[in-house]
Order: sequence, then structure tokens, then C-alpha cells
Amino acid sequence: MPSINSIFRSYSVELRSSWRARAVRCLVLSGWLGAGLHGCARFGYELLTLDGEEVPLTCGNRTLDPGEVDVDCGGDLCPGCAVGVACDLGGDCMSAVCLANICQPPTCGDAAQNGDETGVDCGGASCGACATCSDGAQNQDETGTDCGGSVCVPCDEGIGCAEVGDCGSAVCTGSICQAPSCSDAVQNQDETGVDCGGTSCGACATCSDGAQNQDETGVDCGGNDCLACDDGCGVGSDCASAVCLGNICQAPTCGDGVRNQDETGTDCGGAACGACPPNTPPLPQLAITPGVGSHDGTPPTVFLGDAAGTSDLEDAPNALTYSWDWENDGVIDATGLTSTHSYGAAGTFEVRLVVQDSSGLSASTTSFVIVSPESDVLQVTTAVDENDGGATPASPGGAGLSLREAMTFANSSAGKQSILVPSGFVIALGSQLPALTDGSGVDLVGDGAVLDGSGAGSVHCLQIATSQTRVFGFEIRNCAQSPLRVGFVTDIHISRLFIHDNGQAVSMDGTGSNVFGPNNVVSRSASHGMTVFRATTIERNEFHDNTLRGLDITGSADGCVVIGNVITGSDPGIFISAGSDDNVIVHNTLHANTSQGADMSNGVSGTVLQNNIFSSNALFGVDAGNAQFSVNDHNDYFANTSGTCSSCSLGTGSLTSDPEYVDAPANDFRLRSFSLAADAGVDTGRDVNGSGPGDGLFNGASPDIGARETP
Repeated sequence: MPSINSIFRSYSVELRSSWRARAVRCLVLSGWLGAGLHGCARFGYELLTLDGEEVPLTCGNRTLDPGEVDVDCGGDLCPGCAVGVACDLGGDCMSAVCLANICQPPTCGDAAQNGDETGVDCGGASCGACATCSDGAQNQDETGTDCGGSVCVPCDEGIGCAEVGDCGSAVCTGSICQAPSCSDAVQNQDETGVDCGGTSCGACATCSDGAQNQDETGVDCGGNDCLACDDGCGVGSDCASAVCLGNICQAPTCGDGVRNQDETGTDCGGAACGACPPNTPPLPQLAITPGVGSHDGTPPTVFLGDAAGTSDLEDAPNALTYSWDWENDGVIDATGLTSTHSYGAAGTFEVRLVVQDSSGLSASTTSFVIVSPESDVLQVTTAVDENDGGATPASPGGAGLSLREAMTFANSSAGKQSILVPSGFVIALGSQLPALTDGSGVDLVGDGAVLDGSGAGSVHCLQIATSQTRVFGFEIRNCAQSPLRVGFVTDIHISRLFIHDNGQAVSMDGTGSNVFGPNNVVSRSASHGMTVFRATTIERNEFHDNTLRGLDITGSADGCVVIGNVITGSDPGIFISAGSDDNVIVHNTLHANTSQGADMSNGVSGTVLQNNIFSSNALFGVDAGNAQFSVNDHNDYFANTSGTCSSCSLGTGSLTSDPEYVDAPANDFRLRSFSLAADAGVDTGRDVNGSGPGDGLFNGASPDIGARETP
């Protein structure tokens, strides 16, 4: 055994401080057998190779543990074994050579790089020099002496070759490199094009050489490179009219199936053709994968944007154009159905997708992306709802790091952690998840992931008990009690959740700027869709088919802002309890609820009610008196069974007309362009068209009435 002094000459010891404890790392040489620093394992210190890789403490305890081939060596976790020690595979040995289950000494013919070799069986003091591209011999995979192959420079003409890359001329015929020529179908020598240009070959064909060449369909016109021809053509793109019949460019008409002339749509609009039928803009859908990533990883996270869910009533997906603004700063970064992007700094970024149809109508949508330091991103690696004691990202145990274990780790770690659950994970909860309690807040993101409470018992599925927390993505279903409970905390943001078939309501409490939305869907709750206990902003969500109230604003929740929501099939759509004052209800659509659209008749005061649509509700559109409102105007009431408002006047600018939804049965509550509710609202000073750079707060001369602002 080496002396303790020689050990400390060969190994270094590093002291590191953390907020919880002081740890000592014993750095061990690659291949060390644990012969001199068992004290590290004895006192619970970490063992590392000089490459910085962790070595389990069991590799230094002088015991044959599971996974080791011999005492403290071999296997997948411990350093390699010394010569003469038992082995199963070459990887079990420091020499990488295992014969007859015994680690062998390194030799110059064992087909492994070991000993002091600088290559496989070559170099170093023991073996001959390694082959190079200047050793005067044809070796390695060279096709000629010191040339060709994957390593050396291409060969000159007349030298052997296996493929064109072996030759400086890029011409390999009959396994011999050929001299370049002006007819070898390769751009070589000093040619400026393939077999043309330069000092050796003739001039290259152009769109002005007076000849029909290249892929031109006429003299100097048509094809991929030249301007469209006036007469002869091969395809429509050869013609200014984009119409080619019988190899002749045709004049544009209003029935050629092409948008040309000054048409504003295909074969319609403009001075020549009749008016286009009513058109609807696209309905953009945006998915970003992953929802959390790093800016300083190796490499940084590459985020994928996918618009495949986008639809349009008139155009096929391939007739739409897609533009990506990855910072929502008004600069288009990419176009196409998909796009990728990386960020150079940490932050929360709003990605905007703009989709335009063939008639020029466009619509946009946004989604948030969280970019954190790589050290703060916790990747859940198993869908199994396990709870191994002391689980960490580096050493999770069991099947991997579960969501439950990641939440526990985040709660006990300094700084704000971002937890990412991969798309496709279905987590069958066995019990209530731990509440999020980290004082720095937590980001919990799981687009495409599912939390299923069927087996969790009579519990709440997810609870937030710390401020500065965000929950994005996730489908949450089958919870016996509340799927999501937000405690008496602030700066909470909930977005992109699909919450359905749960026993109780989403519960929102808090002391300040909590936001529920955009793009949450809450449906088929056995109770209310959502209950609010303190001032909360509830924006651009859907609440539908909940057994009781779609949105329940309790008596302690003064000053809520409810904007841009669609609420259907609930009893009633919105209920405001006595004592809840000064709430702002603007730009919502309340349709086909099983009682009132909105009920605020119970001693409520100070309500602002503007730019809402109340349609096809089973009782009144609104149940309230004039005393309940501080502002009540510019609402649309249509086809409510018991009437417009039970005891109040409708107010200035209000309508009783059909809102002309695009497709209410399909839950598409956008307005047709000819709807009387379009541009009929009043400017409330609130953004209703998605906060696009430079596009104002709404589209048109005035905002629309209802939850969906038309382009």
C-alpha cells in the first residue's frame, strides 16, 4: 500500500462551501482502486475522478458491493481493475483487455489504446510510431500514399480512389482520380459554374445570353432562374399571370383558380372580379417544446415552435403563411410551419405566431417560454409517482427523478428552480403532491404532460403555497377535490392548463397580482369551475359545462378583473357574491349557460360591465339592478330565454342583435366580419388583441363586443 504522503502527492483535496454544509471532495485518479483514500468513504466525502466524474462511495469501502466485478473495481460505476484481477468485460479493466475473465497487461497488439500509447497499439515508449499522412506509406484508410481517405488530403490525378472525395478534382472513375475537364459534370478547376466559366471553360449560360438554355422555357425567360415568359411556358410560375395552358401563358381571368390581377382573394375582389364571400381569419395554434430550457447549457436549449394545430375555414394549412417572432419585439425571426430558436440570456420570453390566409387576413397568438441557468432546471425523468428519500437530480434512485421528488428537492433548495415534465408523461398520482413552498418561488411546466388524480384519494392534486410561482401546460384530471389550490400568496401566474372532470373547483386566493390565463380551459367540474377569494386577473380562458358556477367570485374578492373569457354551459356563467365590490367584467362571451349569464343581484356594488355578449342563456342575460353598476354599457344581449337584464337598463351602445359567431356549436366564438358587434365596443384602455408590438389595444375603429377580437 502506498504511504499516506505519496497518496497526497498523487491526489488533491478540494474544500467547498454551500449554504447548508461544508463538504470535502477527494479527487481520485482515473483507474484508482481505492487503495489509499478509504477515509474519504469512511467520513462520507465524495469521490471524484480527475475528470470531475463522481465515483460512488461504495467504490472505496473495501467491500464487494452489487455491481462491482471485484472489490471496489469494475462494473458500470467503479474504476477499472488492475492487471490480474477478475473481470467480465474489457471495460472492467484499467487496461481495457479482459481474457479468460482476468485483466491482462497492455500490449502493442491487443487492439486497445492503453499503457502509454497515443493511438490504438501505437505511439508512446512501448509501441511503434502511429501512422500519419506524411509517413511515406499508404496506411490508415488512405487510397494513395499519404492522400485520400477520411483523414488525409485528396489525391492528385492518376492516384487510386474509392469515392470522389478522395480526389482533388472530385472526379473518381475506374478507382483512379481523373484530371478536371469542362465536361465532367463537376465544378472544379477555376470554373464559376458546373463545366463553365473561368479561364478554361466557356462562359456560363445566363438569362441574357440570347439562347434558350439552363431550364428556360423560352429564350432567356421561364424556368427556375429567369423572369416569366410572355408567351411560352412550362409551368404557371413561368408566366406573369401564373397561368400556363398548352405551353402558352394565358391572360388572367376571374375563373382561373389563381389569385392574380388585383384580386383580393382567389378569383374575387379588386376592380375586375366580383366581391369575395365573407372570409374568416385563421385560428392560430402554437406549441413550444420544451416550455423550460437553459441559455448556458452545452449547447443552449433549442426550442421548437410548431403551428400544426392552426386551422382556417377557407384555406388549407399549406395555403397559410406562418411568421415567428421569438421575442415579441416586432421583428420576424423565421417563417414556416415550424421554427427553432435559442436564447442567449435568462428570462421569460413571449413568443408570437402570426398566421395569414390567402386573402390577406391574419391572426396571432402567443406563448411564454422560460429560460433559466442550466443549474436551475430540474428535468423530471420518470412518470412513476415514486418518492425515494433524499432523491436529487444527480442521484434520484428508483426509476429516475419523479415530479414528486423534484418538487421536494425544489422546496429545499436555495434559489428559484424550474421543473420540466416532458410531453407525453402521464403521472398517476398515488397521493397528494407536496405543496410548492420554496420561498424563492418555483416554475412548474409540463406542456403535453398529464396529472391524473384517480388513485390519489380524497385530496387536492396540486397546491401552491409560495409567491412568485408559475404553472404552465399540464392536463389535470380526475382529482377528488380541487385540481389546483393557490394559497394566500402573490405573483402567481397560471397558463395553458386543461383542467377537467374534477370533484371541486380551481381555488384562487392571494394578496396581489395573481393572474389566471391566458389559454386555460376548465370544464366538467362537479362543482364550480373556479372560485376566487381575493382580487385576481382572469383573462382569455374557457369555462364550460361545469355543474355549478362557471366563475364564482366570493364576497371577499373585491377588484377582480375578468376579461376575454368564454363561459358556457354553467349555472350561472358568472356569480358574484354579496360584499364583492368594484369588479371589472369586460370583453367576455357568456353563452348557453343553464341559468343566468351573469348573476350579481346579491348586494354587489361598483361593477364595471362593458363589451360583453350574453347569448342563449336559459334565464336572463344578466340578473342585476342599476344599483349594482358603476358602469354598464356597450353589451350585446341576444336570445336569452327570460330577457336581457332582470332589473337594469342596457346602457349606452348596447345591442340586442345576433352576434354572428363563426361556429358556436364548435366553440368558435369569433365574430363574422358582418357582425353588428364588430367594432361596436367602447375603448376600456385594456389590450384585447394580444399585445402585439405597435398594433394598438384593439383592431379596427373600436374594439369588438365579446371575448374574441376580430382582425
